[in-house]
Amino acid sequence: MDLEQVIRELSALNDLSRSNPLQARDLAAALGRMTEVVARTLKTERVSIWRYSDAHSAISCVELYELSAHRHSSGMELKVQDYPAYFKALAASEVIAADDAHQDARTCEFSKRYLRPLGITSMMDVPIYVAGMLDGVLCHEHIGAGRQWRPDEQMFAVAAANLISLVMGQWERRRAEEALRESQERFRAFMDSGLAVAFMKDEDGRMVYANQPFERCFQLTRSNWFGKTDFELWPQETAKKLRENDLSVFAGGVPVELTETVPAPDGSPHSWLVFKFPFTDVSGKRFLGGMAVDTTEHKQLEEQLRQSQKMEAVGKLAGGVAHDFNNLLTIITGYSQLLLDRIGQDSPLRGNLMEIKKAGDRASSLTQQLLAFSRRQVLKPKVLDLNTVVAGLEGMLQRLVGEDIHLVTALDPELGPVKADPGQIEQAIMNLVVNARDAMPQGGRLTVETANVGRTTADRRGESLKEPARYAMLAVSDTGCGMDAQTQARIFEPFFTTKEVGKGTGLGLSTVYGIVEQSGGHIDVASELGRGTTFKIYLPRVDDAVAERGGAKVPASQQRGTETVLIVEDEPGVRALARDTLQRRGYSVLEARHGIEALVIGDQHPGTIHLLMADVVMPQMNGREVAERLLRVRPKVKVLYVSGYTENAIVHHGVLAPGTNFLQKPFTPDDLSEKVREVLDSQAERPSMNCLGREVSG
Repeated sequence: MDLEQVIRELSALNDLSRSNPLQARDLAAALGRMTEVVARTLKTERVSIWRYSDAHSAISCVELYELSAHRHSSGMELKVQDYPAYFKALAASEVIAADDAHQDARTCEFSKRYLRPLGITSMMDVPIYVAGMLDGVLCHEHIGAGRQWRPDEQMFAVAAANLISLVMGQWERRRAEEALRESQERFRAFMDSGLAVAFMKDEDGRMVYANQPFERCFQLTRSNWFGKTDFELWPQETAKKLRENDLSVFAGGVPVELTETVPAPDGSPHSWLVFKFPFTDVSGKRFLGGMAVDTTEHKQLEEQLRQSQKMEAVGKLAGGVAHDFNNLLTIITGYSQLLLDRIGQDSPLRGNLMEIKKAGDRASSLTQQLLAFSRRQVLKPKVLDLNTVVAGLEGMLQRLVGEDIHLVTALDPELGPVKADPGQIEQAIMNLVVNARDAMPQGGRLTVETANVGRTTADRRGESLKEPARYAMLAVSDTGCGMDAQTQARIFEPFFTTKEVGKGTGLGLSTVYGIVEQSGGHIDVASELGRGTTFKIYLPRVDDAVAERGGAKVPASQQRGTETVLIVEDEPGVRALARDTLQRRGYSVLEARHGIEALVIGDQHPGTIHLLMADVVMPQMNGREVAERLLRVRPKVKVLYVSGYTENAIVHHGVLAPGTNFLQKPFTPDDLSEKVREVLDSQAERPSMNCLGREVSG
């Protein structure tokens, strides 16, 4: 044995160990350094490191160092099936020392295609094991005269292979750790970037994982939730229900979709759609995973949709009923008024007629409320000051609430104007005041206030106020009994009332709702049991000037005329009432039962027709169509539309087109006389027909 050579080999191994190749971040550089040291120490021309493919079907050179050329390379591949004897020996040996590689049974398979072309005569190969598995081979290839591999050289080669195994193993572990860390970071980013909250609990119900959306939603940090049970995080009843659901999922052993209610940080209940599933980790421990999305707003929107659909259905029914009722009420109130005008003040029949007219007026008020909450009434919007409206009503409101209630007004002097129907706004205020009065049977304080507001927060139903962002707010507050959440959810429903039978129609607040919504506004409510209620109406502010009040009107009984009026009305009683009323006022009257008959009269009548009075909703041809066709042959005729329910024939979102003349049913003879005279005396141009709605409902 050459002692000096042995010392060089030990020194080389020591140098490799001291260079700390185990900590190398670059595996290729570490392996290149080691092949150089081995080649120089053993004075071997070619030293290479090969690694098996995943399927062990091939072996590839990952590092080759050529001593004479001082050159590194890689990339060659050999198929395992082409060299069965060699690979069998490699798997069973600590070292293959082939002094004559061409003759050695273990290596002669390489002779023709590998050894001879490269001039290799001797080989010494040592298997490399990583994590206990055969991973590759350290090859020593001698070029020139044959070489006998001494025992110390073989021991050195085995030690070098072991060191390479350590380097590869360490690098593989580091790569696996980095891959795991990257995978964890990707998973964390994936779980934290969504909107869904995610969590994991152990079998005892203790939290072991929660993503950032979970922490944000519930305003919890890791120290607040880690290792905690539901009973430590949520109210008792909530925690009990959650734990019952978790145990059910564990028992079932399959994923489950369910709805759970968990309070938000402010204590408000939120509804969650939750997917829970059981799973077992690699150690056999059971866990429960879950992902959830907050469906509170979605459920609120669903409820709003159901409410809207219900209101729409009831509204359509109410509109249809109002149309027929208004025809009947026109006849009842109209003829009772005509009879009252004809009999003396001391007639024994006068009291009976007054009761008939009062009943008709009350019924008329109910139909108007039906149209109001269904948003199917015709509005006459004007630019107005809500302060002026409230001030004008203050005396009436004080009488309305009585002496036990202290009425206070707090009106913003800088309040901006709004555009709305003054009569409807007055009705809305009075309805709210009556509602507040009834909530304080023992007396209290009722406050009506106004203020300018910008975009407000969402109301109790999760809605946001519509554009524009500037609103005039009118609030009616009381110190009464207040309402619970269930009552608040239904207060705007038609016919819903908490009053005793006979004490209310259930239309007051629904009427307010319809008036405000049809005016382009929004109504909100806040209430607390035992503390009182506040209703807030928000109407969009406008920049126009407030409209001036009209001058004094001539009494209807004095408003007469001699013009010719063509009445088109399919209801005989209404048609007869209009005819009698106008004839008594001096007008010439032409009658038509429907649109076709009106057009025939218009074509054949030899004289001037000054006014067309047309019912809007008629079979075959509606009032707007009659007017359009008559105007083609008589362009100077003026038009007055009459209806108890217009749908969209002459209005758009409940507002008449500019210049459109309209009389709402039911009407009295005085109402009719006054409106006919107003239209005949007007100088305004007729509205363009194409600006009117086209949809007609019979």
